[in-house]
Amino acid sequence: MTVASFSNEVLGANIRSVDTASVAGSGTPAPQFKLGWVTTGDAGSEFVYVAITLTAGQTLTDGQLVQYDNNYTASLVTTANAIRGASVGVVRVSPAFVAPAAGTFYVWAQRCGIAPVAAAATAVGNTLAETTATAGTAGAPASPTVGSKLISGLYFAATSQTFAGTAAVGSTLITGVNLSTLTTGLFVGQAVSGTGIPGGATIAAIYAGQGNSFPLGGTPPVSPGSPTNATIVLSAAATAAGTPTITATGILEAYVNWPYLDKTN
Repeated sequence: MTVASFSNEVLGANIRSVDTASVAGSGTPAPQFKLGWVTTGDAGSEFVYVAITLTAGQTLTDGQLVQYDNNYTASLVTTANAIRGASVGVVRVSPAFVAPAAGTFYVWAQRCGIAPVAAAATAVGNTLAETTATAGTAGAPASPTVGSKLISGLYFAATSQTFAGTAAVGSTLITGVNLSTLTTGLFVGQAVSGTGIPGGATIAAIYAGQGNSFPLGGTPPVSPGSPTNATIVLSAAATAAGTPTITATGILEAYVNWPYLDKTN
C-alpha cells in the first residue's frame, strides 16, 4: 500500500508518538520541537508539529482529523467547532494514546500524502469531504450535509474495503488474507462485518511480514506472515467457520492535499 508510515527528515521526529508535558528533572524538553516545525516522509507525505489540549481520558487514534490555527494550536475537528480557513491534518498516533490527565500534548499532523482517515458510514469515494458531529471524523456523503463545513483537499479513495480469508469458530484470527489484491489499505481500528463476524467487531492487529505488523510491541499470536498471506486479528471471535468476505469501514485511505476548512454546506 502507499499510505505514509514514517518521517525521514527531522532527527528524532516520530509521527506515531505523542509528546507530553515536561517532567521536572527528566532532562526532556517539551515540546521537543518548535510548533509549526515540518518534516517530510515516504509516499509524498508532510507532517507539521502542533499542540492539542486534551481532557483526562480523552483518546487520540490513528486517522483522526485535527484543525489547527496560525499558532499551530490544534483540536479534534467537529462541525460545531470548525473554523473556516483553519488548516486540517491527520493524527498518525499508534497505538492509541489516552490522556492520563488534562493538559497540552504535542503531535505530528499529516497534511500531505496518503493517510488513513476516520470516516463516517456515509463516506463515498471520490466525493467532497465534510465535517461531522463526531470529533475527528470526516464524512463524504453523496450530497453535502446542510450545516457541515467542506474540507477542501481531502478525498477518500473508496467507500469501504473488502477482503476474504478463512475463519474458525471461536477464533479471532482471519487467515490467508491477500493484501496485495486490495485497492486500498486495511487499518487497525476499522469496523468489520461479514458472515460469522460479531456485530461491533474491529481489526485489532494485522500481521503481514516484518515491518508490517500492528500494533507495535508484544508478541504476535501467529507467524509474521506476508502481504500475500496475512493474518487479521479481530476484536471478537468468529461465530461461524468458512471463508467469509469481510467489509471494513470507519477508517479509509484518503488523499490529503494540504486540506483546510472551507464554506458551510
